[in-house]
Amino acid sequence: MKKMILALILSVAWLPVQPVQLTGTLLVLVPTRDGLLVAADSREGADQSYCDGGTKIVSASSPRTIISVTGTAKLYGASDLKSVSADLCKFLKTHEPLLNFETIVTGYIAVHPSINAAMFVGLQRSVLQAIRNFQRSHPKMILRETPGENGYLSVVLGHFIPDRAVSVLAMFTVCLPTAKAGPEVCQKEWQEVDLKTLSLVHLYGNADFFQTQVFTEEGRQALGQPYLNDFFRFYAHSKPVGNVSADEATKVAVDIIESASRLASLRPKSPAIGGPVRVVLIDYHKRPVQLQ
Repeated sequence: MKKMILALILSVAWLPVQPVQLTGTLLVLVPTRDGLLVAADSREGADQSYCDGGTKIVSASSPRTIISVTGTAKLYGASDLKSVSADLCKFLKTHEPLLNFETIVTGYIAVHPSINAAMFVGLQRSVLQAIRNFQRSHPKMILRETPGENGYLSVVLGHFIPDRAVSVLAMFTVCLPTAKAGPEVCQKEWQEVDLKTLSLVHLYGNADFFQTQVFTEEGRQALGQPYLNDFFRFYAHSKPVGNVSADEATKVAVDIIESASRLASLRPKSPAIGGPVRVVLIDYHKRPVQLQ
């Protein structure tokens, strides 16, 4: 009997657990004649709890560069779940993550400050290695993709090249095919947009929610006025980047995020989109200029 009890205790002790994952983010990038405009919501979510006012647009040490991590941005211990559910805002102020992907990305850029495609490939390898190291050092913790998210996490990089007036938009997504599988890069892009390129709105993070729920006839009816007016006005009149001002892009980006935030508040089990909208412009200054 004692052996059976001991075996049961040992088996429970080695049951796999899932760490607390800090998720959410709707990120909007719009190249303009004034520079690259970047906007994001400020709601951080974990286990059906959320906290508004988070910083999702992070200035990197390299001039005219920002990064953002969407999906799983940070990992906390499974034992922290009770504290998360009680008060996520308080929890975030008093607890350090086991794994912080923002710190990993900004740390890599600090060592490799030249922003180019080769550096971006190295950054992908660095993030994959950080996940593998975490899996080896925490064998009981099972990493899983959050339902509704595109992959496990995505790293978005925005950069502006002043002498060419070129906006760089780069992104890669890390997927976990199964709970026990190693990480892999399942999607990536590197775009250089000049003033003659047709201006487009680039969405990252919870982009699927906007495209399948908000950007629909049903979504517009649920939202009503004045939501999506600025976005549809911009969407209906295509023009080159050189004809788009930062002011116009700000209105469009804020409209997109506030519309998604409003619809998310109306529909249960929606992504954690909400809080004040943050807007920065990466232009000829070395550091991003905060517009909102």
